[in-house]
Amino acid sequence: MRHLGVGATVVVAQNLDAIKQRRKVIKTIAKASGVNFQNDKGQTPIDLAQAQSGLKTFQEQFPKFKGLFPEDSKTDASPKIW
Repeated sequence: MRHLGVGATVVVAQNLDAIKQRRKVIKTIAKASGVNFQNDKGQTPIDLAQAQSGLKTFQEQFPKFKGLFPEDSKTDASPKIW
């Protein structure tokens, strides 16, 4: 059983870079989404510059996802969310 655990640790270590990059992109998108979601809910007044900034962030970040899911970077995340 210990040998199996060590093997799993090595696989995770090999995937760490892709996982870190994915998380960074997700956090950037989440941060940019906050203002737009608050506007949609009527919680804050619409600020055109902030809305455009958020949309620009989406345009810059979403294309990065394509290369951030190599076969050797699987996690325990549910496939349903992808």
